[in-house]
Amino acid sequence: GMGEDTRTPAGLADNSRAPLDVADESLADEPFCFEVYVDKPTGMKLGIEVMLVTGNRVGGLVVDRISPGGCVDAWNRQSRPPYQVQSGDFIVQVNGIGRS
Repeated sequence: GMGEDTRTPAGLADNSRAPLDVADESLADEPFCFEVYVDKPTGMKLGIEVMLVTGNRVGGLVVDRISPGGCVDAWNRQSRPPYQVQSGDFIVQVNGIGRS
């Protein structure tokens, strides 16, 4: 029909790739922010332990530990600094949904 829109909405084409926005505040005054795209097969763990941090300047989830063999560990093995996820990195948003 004329009025049908069969296009796939942007970002919904491949749900297995989940953007994880990470900010590393140890590098400079201005946080370095980057996106981590992890391929998360069904049943595979993301592989990070996070802490909830509340502070006056910034609050949110902080990477505490990266588990070997998880999705984030796999990302780190194929990435170079500063795009690797490290302990102490802030998780800014997950799957493109930021905290308002």
